[in-house]
Amino acid sequence: MTNTACMGGWCEKRDRCGHFHAASPDQQPKERLCPRGRDGAAQMESADMTRVRFSIAARVEQVRAVLRPHGITQAEIGAALAVNATSRMVKILHAAVAAGAAFSTRARVSSVIKVPEMVFFPTAADRDAFRAVYDVEMAARKKARDVERAQKKYLRNRSAEVAKRSAARAEAREQREANAIAAAIARRDKLCLALAEAEQRQQRARLNQEAREAKKDRAKVEVNKTVRRLKVETKAVAETPMKKGTTVAAGPNSRGPAHLDGELDLSQAKITRAPTPPGRYDVDNAPRVVSSGGCRKWAEAVAA
Repeated sequence: MTNTACMGGWCEKRDRCGHFHAASPDQQPKERLCPRGRDGAAQMESADMTRVRFSIAARVEQVRAVLRPHGITQAEIGAALAVNATSRMVKILHAAVAAGAAFSTRARVSSVIKVPEMVFFPTAADRDAFRAVYDVEMAARKKARDVERAQKKYLRNRSAEVAKRSAARAEAREQREANAIAAAIARRDKLCLALAEAEQRQQRARLNQEAREAKKDRAKVEVNKTVRRLKVETKAVAETPMKKGTTVAAGPNSRGPAHLDGELDLSQAKITRAPTPPGRYDVDNAPRVVSSGGCRKWAEAVAA
């Protein structure tokens, strides 16, 4: 039973209202529960008289309390308010929208329901912000679906010849990519080889320079050794006493070098006489005709 029953008053629906028939002798019922001009507003969908009954205005305030800035669906509001009847919830939300307590828009926000449903917001700004984001997302989804459908239609409708040409183009593209990769690898190997050869040339030049420097050092050492040896030998020769003549007397007919006694032996010497050089004005072939007037006197002197 309800805590307070309704006497019906001038209600036009008291014959069908549970509040009117719930009156009992031990309760003092109120004359009227429904607002004036809204007969049946306090009646609930269920015939259970043990539940607390709320009017539409009270339900509107409850709806205002459960609204969220990011939106809430009608089913979620009904679950929060413990209202199972869809028709009753529709009346409550319609009254909330009319009173400016809620702002609604239709969108697909549920993963179970595949059709758009009403979503309610506390302010118009929240609704507009949600709608802007939702429209962009829906446009992107629609574009993706259109592209996917067009691709499927193209793949479904294209002929075997088109598929063959597409496969040939794909193979040619793969071949070009492979050739480009091979060319890049060849360029890299060539560059590495050039760098290695340059390094070898530098190393060879450095080794040659070191060899030349070592050779110079060795030559300097040999020169120094030779100089020191010659100095020692010169010093030894200088300290050796000079001998005059020879220890053996030369014979009367002995002939030999200048440091030996006696005349030079030229009996077996070969004497070669050089030819007499030509005169100053001698020529091999004198010209028969002298055409130069300046050379005539010279020619006459030579001829004489």
